[in-house]
Amino acid sequence: MKISISTSTGGHPLPYFDDEPELRSWLLQALLMDCDGQEELYLGELAKGEAGETILDLYNNFIHLYIYPDLVVLEDMSALSLWNGEGAEEPRSCMFLSPAAARQLILDWLEAKRQWYAEKRRLAVN
Repeated sequence: MKISISTSTGGHPLPYFDDEPELRSWLLQALLMDCDGQEELYLGELAKGEAGETILDLYNNFIHLYIYPDLVVLEDMSALSLWNGEGAEEPRSCMFLSPAAARQLILDWLEAKRQWYAEKRRLAVN
């Protein structure tokens, strides 16, 4: 999973994945957008899961993350109309990762952002 970065209209980095199928790309992108700025929280919850805890209440705007000792489930919350209850019976899109793969994804995102900000600073100076 190679993370690429585009720039949002507000000038913030946005992750995307060219080398993944569309649905998988969206779920990975949505996870990283949800954990943006909260990476330490997400990494801590993943560590708890790897230590044997089950974490069922980790979510933000787009993804509900279920963490089990040997499996991480990314469930798309954006497909539901949470405000009026419509579509609640429809299956939600989801994907599965190992805890190690989810952790590495977040670490890769942190590194990609670090490089993106460094390049942005470099260009601002020149």
